[in-house]
Amino acid sequence: MFTQLQDSIGSSSWSDQAIRDTISVIAKDPAYNRALSQSLIERLLRFIFDQLQHLFDVTSSVPYGRTIVIVLVILAVGIVVARLVLGIVAEGQRGDAREREGALTQRAAQLADAERLALRGEYTAAAHLLFAVVLSTGSARGAFREHPSKTLGDYAREIRQGGTGWQQPFAAFRHRFDHAMYGNTACNAEDYQGMLAAVQTMLMHDRAA
Repeated sequence: MFTQLQDSIGSSSWSDQAIRDTISVIAKDPAYNRALSQSLIERLLRFIFDQLQHLFDVTSSVPYGRTIVIVLVILAVGIVVARLVLGIVAEGQRGDAREREGALTQRAAQLADAERLALRGEYTAAAHLLFAVVLSTGSARGAFREHPSKTLGDYAREIRQGGTGWQQPFAAFRHRFDHAMYGNTACNAEDYQGMLAAVQTMLMHDRAA
């Protein structure tokens, strides 16, 4: 291999064919051979197989020796698989808990922002934040499927069909929200407090569910 490399280096120029030939020579060298038999997984499997074979040989003279070894191996594999499954389930539960915690944090922040806006007399903006809380909470608990094209009437129908216990408080919120957004007067403190009370009732149902 090194003779071919020296010949290539000593030549006046490197043609495309010379480059391909050099790479081919290097790739064929045993030092660059990464066959499956040399992989770590193959070595590990071979080690396990050798150990099992050794156990079979040692227990060959013991009554039911091979059966005992096979049962022990099955138990060991079962324990490993069970630990993997439990680990996956636990990680999924931790992920769900983190997601719920994040949703609760966001909800608390939106409610706090709504209160601050209401204190400044910005009731319309505060009402929209309450609406966002209703949508995120209802979607998370499966009361309805959130979509930008849906109206409060669409959500109300889904809530009635699902029987989630949100029917009355959502109807109260919808009445106040529609009056505040589409009525003849702007959203006022009474509208906001009515919507806030309805949202708090829905959140109580959500915690109890």
